Amino acid sequence: MVGSGDLEACNGEPELVAPAENATAAAAAPASAVPPRTRASRLTRGHGTACGDRSQVHNAGRIRIVLGGCRVGRTARALPAGSSVRTVTREAGSAWLGRTRGWDIGAAAASVAVALLLFTRFTLGDVLQRDESIYAYAGQQMARGVPMYSSIFDPKTPLAGMIAGLAAGIARLLSINDLTFIRLTFFVLAVVTVLAMYLLGRVLWDSPLAGLVTATVFAAFRGFALDALTGPNAKTPGILAAVVAMVLMVRRQWFWAAFAGSVAFLVWQPLLIYAAVAVVSAGIAAGPGKRIRSLAVAVAGSVIPVAVVALYFLVAGALDRLVVAGFVFPVVGLSRGHQTLAGRLRHIADVVASGYGRSGQLFWLGTALLVALLGWQLVRRRDGLRDRLADPMISVVGVTFLLVLAFSLSDFQGYSDLYPLLPYAALGFGGTAAAVLAAVRDRPGMLRAATATALVAVVALTALTGLSFARERVRHGGLATQRADACALDLVLGARGTLYALGNPTQLVLTHRRNPDRFVYLNSAVDKWRINHTPGGMAGWQREIQAAHPTVIVQSTWHSRQARLMHQWLTATYDHAHLGRWQVFLAPGVRARAERAGVLLRGAKAGGPNAVANPAPGRC
Repeated sequence: MVGSGDLEACNGEPELVAPAENATAAAAAPASAVPPRTRASRLTRGHGTACGDRSQVHNAGRIRIVLGGCRVGRTARALPAGSSVRTVTREAGSAWLGRTRGWDIGAAAASVAVALLLFTRFTLGDVLQRDESIYAYAGQQMARGVPMYSSIFDPKTPLAGMIAGLAAGIARLLSINDLTFIRLTFFVLAVVTVLAMYLLGRVLWDSPLAGLVTATVFAAFRGFALDALTGPNAKTPGILAAVVAMVLMVRRQWFWAAFAGSVAFLVWQPLLIYAAVAVVSAGIAAGPGKRIRSLAVAVAGSVIPVAVVALYFLVAGALDRLVVAGFVFPVVGLSRGHQTLAGRLRHIADVVASGYGRSGQLFWLGTALLVALLGWQLVRRRDGLRDRLADPMISVVGVTFLLVLAFSLSDFQGYSDLYPLLPYAALGFGGTAAAVLAAVRDRPGMLRAATATALVAVVALTALTGLSFARERVRHGGLATQRADACALDLVLGARGTLYALGNPTQLVLTHRRNPDRFVYLNSAVDKWRINHTPGGMAGWQREIQAAHPTVIVQSTWHSRQARLMHQWLTATYDHAHLGRWQVFLAPGVRARAERAGVLLRGAKAGGPNAVANPAPGRC
């Protein structure tokens, strides 16, 4: 029999809650007076509300069944004499899953279909940008046995490069193009992120339709969709891990939530937020006498991924470089330039408008809806402040949203820096759909109309977004143009030539060559760090370049005072020309070799994004 009070759920198991007065009355009644409702198929709906660890039931003589998180009123009558709580809750859970399994599978499949439809409006043949080439290059070199940070200095944690390395290694085994396979790998991660968004909406509101709305809106954000197939974007696996961490926190699986949060941190340092929230929440949510154990479990989950990665770099002999690039430099060396809060807000608005187009309006509206939902969640509940804060909508979504927002306001550069906020804007729409459905759940006609409206909105958003994405052209002539230039560059270099890249590893990726210097990316004050840690400063760096005997030097997408000084020195020291769209500096005699190979070199001012690519001679 069930006594008075609450039986707390553990790790997402069903929870039975009965008000004291109802439980007492049920216990006093004879066994024959208790309806024989042991089978979950005969559960009846009530009008209670359940959020977090506590429930309020307004139907006399009924017991609420809570399957974790915040649920719309689903209640059962009092347990019959002799029935155990575990037996009835297990049966109730099985019946509940049976009723919704079809909806779950259908909505999850629809979420994946939306992602595939929208993401494939872009192509694998899109141009390879500098930021994406950093991780493609790191992956290529890792597949050849050179660990991240020994191949390229990058002020992010290493997991994106390691995933690219795994993909590049598989591509070598299968004898297929490594860049193509790296892009496909990150594409799969992007699609799984949309599926994870469905699960997050599903577990928060116990509604497959709310999950589908959440996933569809997330997939419609242009910035994320653009890099799904044209990456690899370093933040994609981090956002996947962050969303999975939130799903697991809602389900109170603290070990795996902290584990996923730690994986997110290994992609990008600010995503440590999710591991920290999981650990703190594990301690707060634990019952008396269980706090230390719960904390220890969550801490173990957060430590294991970091320990495994650290062990790999220790064995590879690059642990010191990981520490410097991933932790020391971001704290003492990284420089973004001074910007006021108002200026940063204007910059964010400009980036959203230019990088996300019309989907930027979805972002602003979804964020506003989420803030309204969080405020309503705090105001409408009548229980204590502790219970309100324990609600997953507040303790998981609200807390992580505020922390991510605070970081974004302090450091925001490009459209991919909006990625961590995109899940929250999508949740604003999913939560609104769930609230509307809950408001009309007792009116079948209105419920059907609301459901149909939500489904029509999903279809319309998918269709309109797909048409918008399809109208976009491949940027700057696409990857084919870059490969034609790389083919010509390979002919100029020959089998033994040395390519030296300053600022951008794109040419290294496309020619499959290793740079003599690991300092390829040079923005964000990396160039100052290089100069300050080189004997002789800038002059010492220039001597090192000459000592490498480069055949061709390529300088691009590097913008600073140091870049201008380097450009002046290169122009005075080497033969300056343009090979297709790339600005190159040639060693003595290389121009004559290019002419013999049939490679067209133009003057110093004849290049740029509109230059005609070198015709592929067919010998690459």
